[in-house]
Amino acid sequence: MMPHGGGERKGPVIRPPLAPYRKAVRGLEPNRFARPLHGPPLNLAKLEEVTRIYASKSLANSTQRSYARGLKLWDQFCVFYRLDSVPTSRSLALFASWLAQRGFKSIRQPFSALRSRYRGIPNWDKIRSDPLVQDVLRGVRRVHPHTPKRAPALRLQHVMQIVDHEISSRTSYENLLRAFIACTAFCGLMRLGKAVMPKNASDFVPSDYAQRDTFVLDNDTLRFYLAKTKTKQFGEGGWVVIHRNLIPSGVPLFSLAGAFIRARDAWLGPTGLLFAKKSGERLLSRDTIVNMLKAIDPTLTGHSFRAGGATYLAAIGVREEDIKRMGRWTSDAWQVYVRDHPTIIAELQRRYQHPP
Repeated sequence: MMPHGGGERKGPVIRPPLAPYRKAVRGLEPNRFARPLHGPPLNLAKLEEVTRIYASKSLANSTQRSYARGLKLWDQFCVFYRLDSVPTSRSLALFASWLAQRGFKSIRQPFSALRSRYRGIPNWDKIRSDPLVQDVLRGVRRVHPHTPKRAPALRLQHVMQIVDHEISSRTSYENLLRAFIACTAFCGLMRLGKAVMPKNASDFVPSDYAQRDTFVLDNDTLRFYLAKTKTKQFGEGGWVVIHRNLIPSGVPLFSLAGAFIRARDAWLGPTGLLFAKKSGERLLSRDTIVNMLKAIDPTLTGHSFRAGGATYLAAIGVREEDIKRMGRWTSDAWQVYVRDHPTIIAELQRRYQHPP
């Protein structure tokens, strides 16, 4: 049975993540380009080769696949109408109309793919911002309005249902892991994708996920380091920090974390993936957690954790700038998120109308 209270363990002193120079090219196969920091410099040909590889790694595999689909549409469009594949303001405007007529709900993704391919041409920004292109894009949005679908926020009672279901007198390691992920994702405003396997197993890079040796649990905070985040321009990492006084009453995150870490370290030792399965080599599948949510409410999705945590913090009076910081949002990303998420908007408005 999971201990209640007193299960916390003190971790090591926080240290910064491994410096980027530890590997000259991270995640490359083969890694023959790695050089010691003080080793001899690469010759120009090798340096150019490494530079090309760095550039090829600027986008995640999933983004590259998404862009490939958008570029395929552009190529089909140009072939059908016998247009030059290099965009002009006229061809971009026509492309937007073509996508709209074919029923595409979002034109942003194909246009982002085009920017990725053609941003090197001298007048790309001028072409993209041409009044004709902008007028067509605005017209498409007016004629074919699209309401974004946002995952409903996970509620506190949902979190408690998960904990009650997973924690029992016969709690297994997997039960602890699922409960720990649920509570941490909710309280830490995490994307579920940072704790589970990606949909495409080939996208799994262990070093991109939270590692056990960054995890710290003391009397006041739980924290660990995310090696990569989507909210920063260059995908840098950031700390997930959860303060005890911001954890909802009744959510046993600290005692649960202590029990999970003891069980995890007994099996796997104090290194490797933080959210590792018992085998240590992989994470839980995304469907494992999503199915757990849908058993409670079929409308919930993996993003409901992040939305639910932000909604809870707004409801108890945490300032917007503090929610943004705790959720590791950039300023613009936070504004878009709040604007589009009705549950969080409602909580913020209620707080301003009825200050705590």
